[in-house]
Amino acid sequence: MTQQNLSTKNWPQKDWPQKDSSKKAQYWAFCCATIFLIPASLLLTSCAGTPDEATPESELSPPTQTPAAPPPLPEGMSPIPDTELPEAVKASVFQDIATSQNIPVESLQVVGARRESWPDGCLGLGGPDEICTFAIVEGWEVTVSRDNDIWVYRTDSDGVNIRSVDVPATESF
Repeated sequence: MTQQNLSTKNWPQKDWPQKDSSKKAQYWAFCCATIFLIPASLLLTSCAGTPDEATPESELSPPTQTPAAPPPLPEGMSPIPDTELPEAVKASVFQDIATSQNIPVESLQVVGARRESWPDGCLGLGGPDEICTFAIVEGWEVTVSRDNDIWVYRTDSDGVNIRSVDVPATESF
């Protein structure tokens, strides 16, 4: 058996032009992307946290002072009862706001909460460079207020995955 030149063996000229290797490069890029992206997406979906990983409210910073009255709400908003919203979701959102804004948790108030079904693991807020799981995520949209400040968050049903929604500065509440 004779050794043949592998660069020309069994490669149809119409699919693999000898002088232009761009199709070969595209083919290999596609193969490599497929080989690496499928396991990566499976790994990301298996890394989702469990409800036990949520920080209980008792471990959050202890209240230093109990306010005499709840803070005033922006005009046209009224507080919602906390009976529906899971405590873990509320605690996660409050802790994120308190940490990012350097304000006490006790000064925050839930003014809106509704159940939502998000289109992906990024809660519908994924950026162009993010890889999000392609699964519907049941969760909450939570609106929190402090004086005239408003924050809107999206969460999963347990409050483990939370994301802040950018609220336009021109929007009035």
